[in-house]
Amino acid sequence: MLIDATLPLLAAHGEMVTTAEIAAAAGVAEGTMFRIFADKAELVAACLSTATRADDTEVALAAAHRHPDLSSRLAAAGTALREYFGRVGPLFASPTLIRHEWAEGTSPNDVFLRLNEHVAALFVGLEHPVPLRADPALLAHLFVLLFAAEGSGRAGSSTPLPIDQVVDVLLTGALADPLTPQRSTHQ
Repeated sequence: MLIDATLPLLAAHGEMVTTAEIAAAAGVAEGTMFRIFADKAELVAACLSTATRADDTEVALAAAHRHPDLSSRLAAAGTALREYFGRVGPLFASPTLIRHEWAEGTSPNDVFLRLNEHVAALFVGLEHPVPLRADPALLAHLFVLLFAAEGSGRAGSSTPLPIDQVVDVLLTGALADPLTPQRSTHQ
C-alpha cells in the first residue's frame, strides 16, 4: 500500500517528495510509515526495487520465442517492453532517482542489458531464418531503446506508435523500395 502510493509521487517529485505527502497519499499516519521503513531512503529504495523489477517482462520476452516468425516475436516483445517502460519510464525521468544506490544486478542499466539480450535472442533460431542487415544485438538495442524513450516521455509524442508499425519499420526499413533511394514524400 505504501509502495503503490509512493510510486506516482516519486515519478512526479523525485526524492523531493515528503513523508507527509506519502502518508497522505497512502491514507496512513506518518508515524505508521516508520514502523515499516527505517526512513524515507529505505522506502524509496523499496519502491524503486519493486517498480524496476523486470521478471514478468523477461518471462514475456522468453515466451515470445514460441512465435514461429520474427514479426510475431517482435510484436509480442514490443507489447511486453511497452508495459515495462510505461511503468518505470516516469521514474527514470527524475534525475535524483537515477543516482539511487542500486543492488547488484538491479540498476536500470543492468535491466536494460538483460532486456536487450532477450530481444537479440528473438532474431535467431527461427523456423524459417531470415537474412539480417545488422547484428541482432544492434537491432535489439534500437528496438528496446525506442520503447524506453517512449516510456520516459522523451520520444517526442504522447501517442504511442502501433507496435506492428514499429516492427514493420525495424524489419523493412524506412524506404518504400529499399533498392532505390527516393525523396521523402512526407512534408
